[in-house]
Amino acid sequence: MTVRQAEPGDGERLAVIHVASWQATYRGIFPDRFLDAMDPTERVEAWRRRIGHPDVAVLLVEDGGEPVGFASLGPAEERAEQPVGELYAIYLLPGTWRRGLGRRLLEEAERLLAVRYPEAILWVLEANSRARRFYEACGWIPDGGTRTEPIFGANPLLIRYRKTLRQRPASHEEA
Repeated sequence: MTVRQAEPGDGERLAVIHVASWQATYRGIFPDRFLDAMDPTERVEAWRRRIGHPDVAVLLVEDGGEPVGFASLGPAEERAEQPVGELYAIYLLPGTWRRGLGRRLLEEAERLLAVRYPEAILWVLEANSRARRFYEACGWIPDGGTRTEPIFGANPLLIRYRKTLRQRPASHEEA
């Protein structure tokens, strides 16, 4: 497995991973009709813009040379007294879950965040117990922050997790 920075040409693959992961992850949390209607082609341009954004990093994890997951990260969207990083998203194709790819991707995301930020946050749906167990196993702690966000006509509760990052120098090596 390797982890690398996404490139503009990866936009289509990111969109496919994003939609497939949402459809599997959120089945039973959001109505099937919304999940089934998701179309990767509608997300390609947004991913290309995100890849080109100067403050955002998008990482891809590859298995056998094929991109199977991604993480998106950068500065926290909420204001704080000190600079805080944020893991915006991390998703893997469902057939690759529980093989260590997500952990490796998260480790690389944390390493990149640690270059600029002493700590980072992420938001996860309260109902997504599998993701919450994963983050907790990786040292992330719920810090008491909550919010709701309109998704598919609902306003689910999101829980904020936080992690103190070990400051490390940047590296451009692939995993």
